[in-house]
Amino acid sequence: MWDRTFQRLCGALILAGSLLSAQTALAFTSVTNTATVSLQVGDVDPNATNNADTAVLDVAFNVLLAATKDDLSPTYTPGSSTTYTITVTNAGTTQAEDVDISDTLPVGATISAISCTPLLTASCGTTTAAAGDTSFTYTGAVLPALTGSITISLTVDFASDMAAGSITNTVDVTDNTSSATTSASDTNTRLVSADVGVTKTATGTTYTPGGTDTYTLTVTNAGPSDVAGVTVSDILPTGVTLSGAWSCTADALGSACGAASGGTAGDATVSATVDVVDGGTVTISIPVVFAATEAGYLP
Repeated sequence: MWDRTFQRLCGALILAGSLLSAQTALAFTSVTNTATVSLQVGDVDPNATNNADTAVLDVAFNVLLAATKDDLSPTYTPGSSTTYTITVTNAGTTQAEDVDISDTLPVGATISAISCTPLLTASCGTTTAAAGDTSFTYTGAVLPALTGSITISLTVDFASDMAAGSITNTVDVTDNTSSATTSASDTNTRLVSADVGVTKTATGTTYTPGGTDTYTLTVTNAGPSDVAGVTVSDILPTGVTLSGAWSCTADALGSACGAASGGTAGDATVSATVDVVDGGTVTISIPVVFAATEAGYLP
């Protein structure tokens, strides 16, 4: 009698061997663990509603994304190019499984070349970016825990007519699995660089006192930037004065004259303001008359 009673008590209390069943369901968003208890065959449990219980743990991702972006220059020059180095890392203890990296360039900037290098077992994912695009996105990048790192090399061309005083280029990073995000920016101020030049020719190779001629000034810009507000000055020699107004003509590329003409007969100076695009020219024609007597050439 005592042995049977003892066995029943043990059957109700001992959670061991075939008397205990434990099940664990694994998923990346949560962990569910269920435990059950049962009596030996032939014994009766008057309350079976408490014979199982479940604990659910939601995943607490530990993805710690960080990004840097730099082109090693505080300035940008219209008409030139630069190369940004973008580095994305994961210092967390959870692998970043599905990372998107996107970047929209400032107005006037286009991609010249782009490449990505993963560190160790990291993956850059894929991109469809090509030369001439104004943005890029890498999708499906993988950054392993603690050591995950990829480096993107982005070469950008700046249009010669970019006029923004400063530009800021930002890269955004998102892990779609954990929702972790980060970003990095690089700011550059505008620095115009334009190789402007001028040539001056006359219609003839000699002059005749009392005669006339026309000087031609050709203003050029070898770039790389478009340039505005270039001052063109010409002080005529003693004995030479304007025979009429000078005139200005710009190319069809986008260069411009500040004024189509200026000055009056008898003036001895020419001053004009012009805008010259990269590869452009502006031409100024200056009609002159030479003094008829020797005295007109004396200082």
